[in-house]
Amino acid sequence: MTVFTRCKDLIAYSLQITNNTNRFPKKIRFTITNRLQDMVLKMYENLLMANEIFPIDQEDIRERKRYQRKTLAISKQVLFLVELSLEQGRIEPNSASYWSGLVEEIQKLTAKWM
Repeated sequence: MTVFTRCKDLIAYSLQITNNTNRFPKKIRFTITNRLQDMVLKMYENLLMANEIFPIDQEDIRERKRYQRKTLAISKQVLFLVELSLEQGRIEPNSASYWSGLVEEIQKLTAKWM
């Protein structure tokens, strides 16, 4: 599914950006950097968990949707941290635009899947 490919792209880009200590110095590793990295990985994990549920009954459908909604909620947090990073001068506007675009594409694909 395309959503997994795009989520992998998001993870790769997020790790590339946040592992750059010139942009994200060690002093903010525990406040922003680790959170961003953990969140994008959690998005993939939730998508994978949703995909592993083969809906047979209503409970299965509800559980799949829970994982999809978790992905969407986390994606909003990631967008906030990307915006915060831009406002603090940690990333350039074009990086923020690309990063946000990846997240928004995952949001759209996840919403369509739901």
